[in-house]
Amino acid sequence: MKPSKYNFIIQHQGKTLIYNTLNSSLVEINPLLTSLLEQERIEVDRFAPFAQGFLREMAKNGFIIDDEIDEIKILKNIFNKARYRSNILELVIAPTMACNFNCSYCFEQGIDVEQGSPIFMSEEVQQALLCFVKKNIKGKTKLRITWYGGEPMLAYDIIFNLSEKLIKIAEENNVAYLPDIITNGYVIGQNPALIEKLILAKIKYYQITLDGTPEIHNQRRCLKSNPEKGTFDTIMKGIEALNKEGLMVSVRINVDSSNTEDAQNLLDIFEEKGLKDVCVYVSPVQKTSVTGDEISECPCLTNEDVFQMKDDFDKLLKKKGFKVFENIPRMHLVCCANLHGAFVIDPDGDLYKCFWEISHKEKSCGSLINEHSKLQRFQEIKYITWEPFEFAQCLECKALPVCMGGCPDRILRNQGKPDCSGQDNIINHITKSIKDGKIKENIYVFH
Repeated sequence: MKPSKYNFIIQHQGKTLIYNTLNSSLVEINPLLTSLLEQERIEVDRFAPFAQGFLREMAKNGFIIDDEIDEIKILKNIFNKARYRSNILELVIAPTMACNFNCSYCFEQGIDVEQGSPIFMSEEVQQALLCFVKKNIKGKTKLRITWYGGEPMLAYDIIFNLSEKLIKIAEENNVAYLPDIITNGYVIGQNPALIEKLILAKIKYYQITLDGTPEIHNQRRCLKSNPEKGTFDTIMKGIEALNKEGLMVSVRINVDSSNTEDAQNLLDIFEEKGLKDVCVYVSPVQKTSVTGDEISECPCLTNEDVFQMKDDFDKLLKKKGFKVFENIPRMHLVCCANLHGAFVIDPDGDLYKCFWEISHKEKSCGSLINEHSKLQRFQEIKYITWEPFEFAQCLECKALPVCMGGCPDRILRNQGKPDCSGQDNIINHITKSIKDGKIKENIYVFH
């Protein structure tokens, strides 16, 4: 037998912990047994009965494996099954690319909705979308829809109209209908009566962004039509109304070096309003827009700062009694960009593989209206055929199962090379989560 190539051995406060990224197994062992897992070749029968029992237990959990086993091939098989899965039709639909906000860091800078895409999805495109779903839903078990934009709630009539018909298609084909929405929340806060129709549209999950307390948020996320008018109170009104109806709200805080501390202060407001069951998380502002240009004057955090910021925020969430996801880092296989049968759709019916490319016409991989060109077909192929197994640094990396080469969009911008910008963060996250006792309930102790 031989040790798995995906074992992390971590020494902390006199304890030895081992985590395997391929199997998500985590154990605490007697430090004296560590050397048994560091040998190139492990002949179990050569050891004393106690050591044999230990090694067999390690084999059950994937820390040691048979000599004939090739873990790269196992991981490659899992990866291919995930990206070519055939039971889910996954669509991100933007009924409009218009937005009522003017956020300085928005990654969709460079999209001119007046000269480019239609502001709202036409009836022709809506019908083509429904035909596309009917054609591709056969044999599926799930239809997953994400309403996106722009600001999708500016086109709520289109959302409600399409939802009614998509629900019917799903029911006729005995397919689970699973919609969610990414929205700035302003329209919902302006008109909470819309929530009744959102419930009829079966939208249970909402991602809404707040960038801190009112003073900071209102500077960063202001209205296009009236930059001096704050948006915080209206958005919070919508969050409270959604929460009251038992709908699942995730509040995303876009963070850079200018609002890191204020993001933590936002939790005090949620605590005062009794919104501890709302999922609140921080996400770093990206420096690159959808056009590939750098966003001007973006005080972005370094990878190291992002890791520390998220760790500090999670500690504060836990201290205040909010939801905190503290599970062991698990295998990350694919996103919609490299998933076969998943598309992002803009208002004029163009298809894309990634959120970041929407309405960037040269990145389109097809159309609901027009015939696909060979170049468009290749835009899809280059996403779904990329794999990390072609690169030596990935093949040798212990973090590969929980990284899989990184963000597909960043990879393709980097001439197809792996995005290792977050690799150290993954390794640090694994190590620090274990050392801080965040995942102690998952630890099997073997002494």
